[in-house]
Amino acid sequence: MDRIEWLLHSAPLCEIEEFFRHMNEGKRKLVVPIIKSDEEFRKEWLEVSYEPMIYPSDAPMYTTNRDEKVRSKSEVIIANTLADMGVPYRYEYPLAENGIVWARPDFTVLNLKERKCYYWEHLGMMDDENYLNHALDKISKYAERGHFQGKNLLLTYESSVHPINILEIKQMIREFLL
Repeated sequence: MDRIEWLLHSAPLCEIEEFFRHMNEGKRKLVVPIIKSDEEFRKEWLEVSYEPMIYPSDAPMYTTNRDEKVRSKSEVIIANTLADMGVPYRYEYPLAENGIVWARPDFTVLNLKERKCYYWEHLGMMDDENYLNHALDKISKYAERGHFQGKNLLLTYESSVHPINILEIKQMIREFLL
């Protein structure tokens, strides 16, 4: 079995990518990779277009380091931390079933190594009873569709007594997304 056959049949993906990167440019032009590189996958994932949420003009909006508009200071912290740690994300990307949007998670995030999406909801006013009940309904909708915390759903919480903790956010990112 020559090196190419071995690579195609038994080599880890990283070795195949490395082999492709070291081919001379002429040979690389003749090869169509079966699996996209992480860079290509990331780029295509980020380029997916979608309609953003429409907010009332008087709704408070906050700006991330990437000039995105988000709805809370805590979401700014999460977005900036995701970006700083190199995690691709989409803000309020619509999740649809039979053409009907059933949720817009605060963040749809990509674990690039696993090529797996997680939905990240930040529940920021847990000491407000109406907000809490809405949050529990939202979590139930995710569960009904097979999305569970730690599997493919990430949840962060805060209240007026327990503010967002950036160290926990970084730890969650390292645990699930890097």
